[in-house]
Order: sequence, then structure tokens, then C-alpha cells
Amino acid sequence: MSFKSIIGVTCACLLLITFKQSVASVVYTYTGNLFDTVDNSGAFYDTTMSVTGTVQLASELGTNLNGQSVSPLSFSFKDGVNTATHANAATQTFIFWTDGAGLITAWDILLKTDDTVWQTGEPNSGYAGIATRSGAMFVNDTDQGIIAMRDSSGFNTNYFGAVSDAAGTWEVSAVPIPPAVWLFGSGLIGLIGVARRKKA
Repeated sequence: MSFKSIIGVTCACLLLITFKQSVASVVYTYTGNLFDTVDNSGAFYDTTMSVTGTVQLASELGTNLNGQSVSPLSFSFKDGVNTATHANAATQTFIFWTDGAGLITAWDILLKTDDTVWQTGEPNSGYAGIATRSGAMFVNDTDQGIIAMRDSSGFNTNYFGAVSDAAGTWEVSAVPIPPAVWLFGSGLIGLIGVARRKKA
């Protein structure tokens, strides 16, 4: 195989990969409403906080999903106190419902950190959690952030901020292609031009 052919095949593969990346990887961004209920005298949460987050998927959600569980490439959710990510979430549940256009109509997301510690029932343990759900299959729409603590005597205390019957909104956007990929592709195309001139 000639040098020109090798460069051509390499360039074609790179452009194909680049094209797939440009249309495949997507980010869904959730913006919740402000909490209207705060427990335990606002020790952690207050009514200026809300649940917000992003979920990156390999491709867009399909149409007419009916409670489809998905595995994100990455995610990050905040409730004003906690931050749950792919790196620290011991429990992660992402379930979506969509309409005929692929738009999210309902969801059930639960994220917990240090969940295994809480389950052992050890004193001075606990967990932090973030939850958001909406849809006709649920009693009410709910966004909640929570810190659950267990003291040395085994007493449980839950601190939380929440908002009910006020579902947040979702937006979807494509993940931009890094400039370095375009630069590399342009360089390969340039090499092809150089090879053609030399051969001529």
C-alpha cells in the first residue's frame, strides 16, 4: 500500500470517528426549582438551594421509552450541599420516560454517597443523597437533597431540602468536539496534499 493510500485511509477513519463523536455524545442538563421545605432548622439546607445536574450519555435517549434504565458516561448532580458524581456515588439510578420526539417526560434519579457505610449500621455513620423524580407513575414530583446521620448511640437524624409538585426542566446539547481533533484532521489532509505534490 502506498504512502498516499495509508494517509487517505487514516484520514477517512479519523473523519468518521470525528463525525460519530459530533452526533453521538450528548449531555442532558437538569434545572430544578428552589426547595420550599427545609428540615431541622436549616442546619444544612435553605430555600435558596435546588437540585441541578448533568448526565452525559453515549447517544440521545430513544423515543417512547417506558421506564428505561440508562448507564451514563458521566454525571454530576448538586443539591446546594452535596455533589454526587460517577466517582463518589455508591448508588446510582437513572430511569427515563420519553415521548415520540425523544423528549424526557418523566424520570427517576437516585444518587447516594457512602451508602455501604450506612447499611452496615455502624455508629457515627451516614450518607448523603440526591433524588429527583417526576411523572404520572409517582404520587408527586419531588426534588430532594438529604444528609442522614447516625450518632454514637444509634440515633438517626435526617437533614434535607425538598420541593414537591414542581418538576424541573431538561435541556439537551451535543458535546463539542475538542479543537485538537479538528487540528489533527486538518494536518492529515495537508499531508495528503504534500504527498500529491511530491508525486507530481
